[in-house]
Amino acid sequence: MTVLPSRKLIGYIFILIGVLANEVTLALLVKGWYVFYKVDILIRLSIFTFQVFLFFIGWFILKGRSLNWFFGLYSNLSLFLFNTILLLVFLFGWFAYKDRSHKIKSFGPVFSSFQLLQENPEHMETLYPDLSREEIREIQTSPNITSHPTLEYMEKPANSKFYNVGFENMRYSFDVNADNAASLINGSYWVFGGSTTFGYAVSDDNTIPAYLNQLGGKGNIFINFGVEAYFLNLEIEKLLLLLKKGWRPKRVIFIDGLNDIHHLSSARFHPTETPAHNPFGFNYSIENFDRFLDSIKVAVQHRFPVRPELLSPKGIYENIYQMDSSYQKYPVSYFNYYYHQVGNYNHVLSNSEQYVEKLITFYRLNIEFIKHLGRSYGFDFHIFFQPIGLLNLESAFIKDSKTYQNWLYYKMYYALVPAFRKHISQNPIPQFYDISDADKECSKCYVDLTHYSPKLNAIIAQRVLDELN
Repeated sequence: MTVLPSRKLIGYIFILIGVLANEVTLALLVKGWYVFYKVDILIRLSIFTFQVFLFFIGWFILKGRSLNWFFGLYSNLSLFLFNTILLLVFLFGWFAYKDRSHKIKSFGPVFSSFQLLQENPEHMETLYPDLSREEIREIQTSPNITSHPTLEYMEKPANSKFYNVGFENMRYSFDVNADNAASLINGSYWVFGGSTTFGYAVSDDNTIPAYLNQLGGKGNIFINFGVEAYFLNLEIEKLLLLLKKGWRPKRVIFIDGLNDIHHLSSARFHPTETPAHNPFGFNYSIENFDRFLDSIKVAVQHRFPVRPELLSPKGIYENIYQMDSSYQKYPVSYFNYYYHQVGNYNHVLSNSEQYVEKLITFYRLNIEFIKHLGRSYGFDFHIFFQPIGLLNLESAFIKDSKTYQNWLYYKMYYALVPAFRKHISQNPIPQFYDISDADKECSKCYVDLTHYSPKLNAIIAQRVLDELN
């Protein structure tokens, strides 16, 4: 005769599972003795709803309800819970799309491009004299980036009025297009950089590489390998991947600065190991339901350790070569904690001299590596330190100059960039060129706080050519 568990036992089991089904327990079950550091609100709400559901079932079982009542309640609550989750997913997706497509929110004490288009459309029209206001809004909405198996993320292939991305995720232009990209990639000039190089908020033929083709002559072809949010470390990884595939450049050009400083200041890693956004490969695709599943994965991964030895960092970054260092003993904990908890702009300001040294080390080590790589694969290279719009106090996107200059983000760049430029002017770095003053010729040629207008892209392209020649 089968002995069924008592009603009270079943009720207590449901309540116990409800108690244990929390973020901390889930993190413990997944990997390591961690607690959640940052969880998407949708995930957090779903976990809480599931807990309440289990508590509710357990309580009513303890009250002596019948099994038929229980199954009826379970069916009704399940349907309610399912519809609630569907509603949350819809709302989450709608707000994500609205935020990405229109970008109305401000970033600090500045206007977004869409805000300025609403409040001062005449200024935006001077930047795009040949476009209507609706076209300006359209060009200010760049294509999505997408996941990449080895590079974390990459520009997503696109085919639109202003943005066309295709072969090897390069951005096309009049000179380089879908018909000839494969035949032009070998023996050409490869141009790497972040969103300014990719050409955020400008059309295909108005990017820096496109102007290099228009102004360069001599039969050289410049190919645009710029990617939103890339910095030198990731660009080298992209270069390595292209080389491993068998492609060969004649010359490699890097146009960087803004993103290098951002990544180096937001995490206290050794310069050569500074991660992109997430050292565990966050999936940036938000175009479909996979985004929801990815967010679960990321939520589980974003934990911070409670080990006391990680709470008192020594210096700007730990000596990763010591075998007893946190980096060596707890690599996952180290990356999670230092990336999410330790990095902040106040720390940069209070240690600005060390961060300038960190930036110098970052470029010197990377340049030395690229130099050997170039010797092996037969290409020259040049690194250009770009104009940084954050330091442009004449920008139309600044709401109030005084408030802006007290903004911590601005103060960090103001503390690092002039000091860095002074150092490299007195101690030149081989193959490194400072063209950050190119925007003085056109101080109001920014399409937002950081990205360049077609006119400024043409100026920068000419400066690059001047140095190359």
